[in-house]
Amino acid sequence: ERMAERDTTGVERAFLALVPTGRAPWGAVVRDFHEIEEMSVDIMDKVLLQGETPQAAARTVAREIDRMRSR
Repeated sequence: ERMAERDTTGVERAFLALVPTGRAPWGAVVRDFHEIEEMSVDIMDKVLLQGETPQAAARTVAREIDRMRSR
C-alpha cells in the first residue's frame, strides 16, 4: 500500500487490484512443468515449419504431454 501511494504511474495500484485473483504459477503446482513448457514450443514449430494447422499441432503435442505425464 505504501508503495502504491507513492507510485505516480498507477502500476502498483493496478498490481494490488489483481492480487486477489492471482494464483500460483503452473510450475509450482504441476510436476515437471518445465518439460511441458518445452514441449509446447513444438506446437509453433509444427505450424510454422511443418505447415500443420494449429489444431492438429496442439492435439499432437497434447497427446505427447499426456503420455509424459502418465509416466
